[in-house]
Amino acid sequence: MKSFIRYFSGTVVRPFSTLASLQSDPKGFAKGFRAIFFPAVLFTITSGLLAVGGAILPAPAVLPLGGVNYYFYQIFFALPVILAGWAVASAAARLFGRWRKGRGTLRGTLAALGFAFGLPALAAWTGQAVFAGLILAGMSQEEFMELTAGPGPLRTIAFAGQAFVVAWMLLLSIAAVRAGLRIRWKAIPVGVLAAAIFLAAVLVCLR
Repeated sequence: MKSFIRYFSGTVVRPFSTLASLQSDPKGFAKGFRAIFFPAVLFTITSGLLAVGGAILPAPAVLPLGGVNYYFYQIFFALPVILAGWAVASAAARLFGRWRKGRGTLRGTLAALGFAFGLPALAAWTGQAVFAGLILAGMSQEEFMELTAGPGPLRTIAFAGQAFVVAWMLLLSIAAVRAGLRIRWKAIPVGVLAAAIFLAAVLVCLR
């Protein structure tokens, strides 16, 4: 657990060197899996809390599921979607990385991208957790939407937080690809591709 926390905090303050050192850890893949699995479980739990609180989608979803019961359905597909997005993004990064002369392994890429995706996902989860907490505390969804949807500091903070999560994920994804595939400047387009695949899966399915 101590080494996992060290990688977790190191990814925040020194992502390039930390994710590079992860490659020589014999338990690196397990730690990377833990890093992405933990926020996936939190999204699943929060989906259940939102379902219990009677929350409905504020905007139409891409998936053809009922907006009234969407968070109930999300209990069952939040974790698989996050894990599948991580796996597909890692496989794509490995494929294009080899085309760009990458010499790393798929397991190493999975390990590094587990942290690269897991930490921003955890940051994104805090917004959903606040939403669930307020709904369960008795605030109506209309009141919450008025606070965050109308012009004002709260909407600015919400948009800034979303932009930060995306930018942070892009940076960490580039660092992860560079470490996992052992490429330098070519890690930029491959890392952006991997982050885009993961973000697409999450944004299409999760609310």
